[in-house]
Amino acid sequence: MSQLYLFRNVLLVSLIAILIYIMYKRLIHLLQRQHVQAKYPALDTEMHWVENVISMSLELKMKMNVEVVVFRENGDPVSELLRQENALGKVEWSFDTTGCVPGKYYFEIITPNEKALRYFVID
Repeated sequence: MSQLYLFRNVLLVSLIAILIYIMYKRLIHLLQRQHVQAKYPALDTEMHWVENVISMSLELKMKMNVEVVVFRENGDPVSELLRQENALGKVEWSFDTTGCVPGKYYFEIITPNEKALRYFVID
């Protein structure tokens, strides 16, 4: 009976050690993901149109430089909307499409760790 009791205790201790290891790995993974999310800010998934003005925003979790430029489809720059170091929080910009030639355009959003493009069409 004592060997069975000892075997049961060894299994329980092993199970607890495995569970602690798994929880430790999950915690490390979660902390790394939060660090990555801070380095790569979340960009709005959609643009908001109000008459001839189009706007977007970016949520920053750490202080970083942000640059936003509007380009035509062929790569010609149209307007530089933002070039500054921003603090934590929401960064918003807007572009007035009045006077723009109909066609395809895009926002080029540059942060220290990535560059994103968001296309839009002016009819």
